[in-house]
Amino acid sequence: MSHYFRFPIQCCLAYPGRPIAVISNGYGEIGFNRLIYSRFKSVLEKMHINWVHYVYYARTLPWPNGKLLISEGLESLESIVKWLSHKKFKNIGLFGISFGANISLDLASRVLECPQIEYLILVNTPINYYEFRIKQLGEQNLKEWEKLGFIDVVYSDGEVRVPYQFITESIEQKLDIRMKEVSSPVLAFQAESDALIDCASSRKTFEQIEKSHFLP
Repeated sequence: MSHYFRFPIQCCLAYPGRPIAVISNGYGEIGFNRLIYSRFKSVLEKMHINWVHYVYYARTLPWPNGKLLISEGLESLESIVKWLSHKKFKNIGLFGISFGANISLDLASRVLECPQIEYLILVNTPINYYEFRIKQLGEQNLKEWEKLGFIDVVYSDGEVRVPYQFITESIEQKLDIRMKEVSSPVLAFQAESDALIDCASSRKTFEQIEKSHFLP
């Protein structure tokens, strides 16, 4: 069985029989060069843990790779997990930052669809993207976004055209309710200085998961 991925992927599969971590980045990451990922991969390899790092979407990529949608990000992550399961990897864990943390948590909550996930490590997880965008853009801009059908979000290193479908999907996602279905152990980190994700609210939300440990 062959696999073709429409997004860039790097991996280290050098340790047969050992666990593997699937790394999902936020959509603002520049390729694979962020220091946090380099250090994380280095630590994993020292522990003889395999890893796969894919970039579903990044505003700085020089090639088109789909729309920025929760559904497409989730589908991409699931395709990686199923590929690894086909390759007989047993102990599959998920490591995600920001958008990557959101879809990792979403996939882990779908226990019947994807039972292979053994653990999660999540950083700065936006649980409710609708509330996240209201804080970031304001209600008036959100209404303009709905009217136009898209919005261009400008960052210091580029911009992202986000379809309004992203917001409708975030409302339908209901991750704050469904995350209690997560049965895998979760280690969640949250920056206290994050202007868009409230640390106290995030802690309370993660308390719904029986096997979770929250570190601000």
